[in-house]
Amino acid sequence: MKRCPPGVICVENVTIMIILIVLMVSIQNPFIKFILFTIFSVLMGITLSERTRHSNSEAIKTAIFGTLGIFVAMFLFTIVLLMLGIEVGSTFGLFLLEALIIMIIVSITSYFMKASSTTNKIIAGIFLFIFSLFIIYDTTNILIRDYYGNDFITASLDYLLDIVNIFIDLLNLNQ
Repeated sequence: MKRCPPGVICVENVTIMIILIVLMVSIQNPFIKFILFTIFSVLMGITLSERTRHSNSEAIKTAIFGTLGIFVAMFLFTIVLLMLGIEVGSTFGLFLLEALIIMIIVSITSYFMKASSTTNKIIAGIFLFIFSLFIIYDTTNILIRDYYGNDFITASLDYLLDIVNIFIDLLNLNQ
């Protein structure tokens, strides 16, 4: 695996992780999904390690506790919604996907335009909001889905992506 400059996430690592996500979503064999999820998790850990290597410990602690707090709050909020009979559906999921795609385009554009740190913090804040909403969407789907005992990898992947992205966004806000 290629070593990237300090604080930079390698495009090669991201490409491999995207391929692994596509494979996990498309493959039905639970054992193969588990192996792919394990490889993905290790690669994600290495990538996060590279990303946080040059961050101060206080920013990392804040990001960890902030991620935990956001996850618990959004999880409990979803439970309350479900108890009230409110389910977020596919329309909400499509809205989140559209918002995510738009923000990815904005983020790439700001990278090439060398946006100010304030602009980057605003972008990180919007991403943070979107991924917080993804916890509500994913939790609803996880709680109402019938897994038939063999597709917990998809649920784990949903939460892992939400948690990692929230962590990175909080880290970006605290830098």
